[in-house]
Amino acid sequence: MKSIEVIEDIICTERNITTSELHKRMSGRRLRGLNITRQIIMYFALKEGYTHTAAAGYFGLDHATCMHARDKINDYMLYDKKFNEQMEYYKSLLITDDPLVKTVQIKIQIDRLKTDITELLSALNLINV
Repeated sequence: MKSIEVIEDIICTERNITTSELHKRMSGRRLRGLNITRQIIMYFALKEGYTHTAAAGYFGLDHATCMHARDKINDYMLYDKKFNEQMEYYKSLLITDDPLVKTVQIKIQIDRLKTDITELLSALNLINV
């Protein structure tokens, strides 16, 4: 079972969205690109065997939101050929054993860790001990 973090990294990279953007709460603003990306990640998390509660909980959301996401993604795939092709592409990235794709996935995780370290160092610099 792939972790939700790995699913998130792959989807976010393909959609040119940072993972930190997905976890920010946009006070009163609903950005479609971020919402659909969250829905895609929850959809694939369900396909990997996660529960609705676990998939939604990763983003701090209710399980009903994950059920809605699954239904929306299924609808988009049914009626939007281009979206369906994108989903098939994402699926191929998630199930591949290609060493090149694995290398890219590891690079994504390393880049994410570098960003986290940079943010932590910045936070530490703000604390003048």
